[in-house]
Amino acid sequence: MTCCPSAGTGSGQAGRLQSNGLAWGKKLRDRRGEVLFIDARKLGAMIDRTRKEFIEADMAQIAETYHAWRLGEGYADIPGFCKSASLDEIRAHGHVLTPGRYVGAQAAEEDDVPFIDRFPLPVGSR
Repeated sequence: MTCCPSAGTGSGQAGRLQSNGLAWGKKLRDRRGEVLFIDARKLGAMIDRTRKEFIEADMAQIAETYHAWRLGEGYADIPGFCKSASLDEIRAHGHVLTPGRYVGAQAAEEDDVPFIDRFPLPVGSR
């Protein structure tokens, strides 16, 4: 849903902590050649059939994730929510910019209930 590309074309300087700007008096991490994907589909609440409304906490989570990524302090990819992808990864996906393609799925919780107990066969099908 949200895609925040960084400026530049990646001039072979990936991996170095260089700045391409300032924010709040801090140098920003050089993110040229990277794109932050945020999949906010699970956030917010539908207010009608076509519109979704985010609460303050949702907006804060998105903003904090972006600022941590941009500053290079405390950012980590979160399966099902955000992913920092390189231009090579995007190229490998045929330049498709759907966040879910990069963010992936949230880790599913394991449970101790066997499948057959949770979903028994219909009566008469044995």
